[in-house]
Amino acid sequence: AFPTFVDEFSVSWQRLVGKNHKKVGLIKSGTVIEAMLFNCTEDLPEKIRAVYRLVANEWREQYELQLYIDHWQTC
Repeated sequence: AFPTFVDEFSVSWQRLVGKNHKKVGLIKSGTVIEAMLFNCTEDLPEKIRAVYRLVANEWREQYELQLYIDHWQTC
């Protein structure tokens, strides 16, 4: 199992990926961090509290650090 963390973020942007996943930009301490929410199609509010995992995402032979959101709620 991967370690999980919890924190509060501002939502900068969000877009649907595929049929039922969301890719979002979350802001923490002035930095935008990309995150994925699987099986989520609803619009996120301006601020969320999230339980997440850090993942090294590989796409087209490029790696980037990304958050996988396991659970979120409105702040």
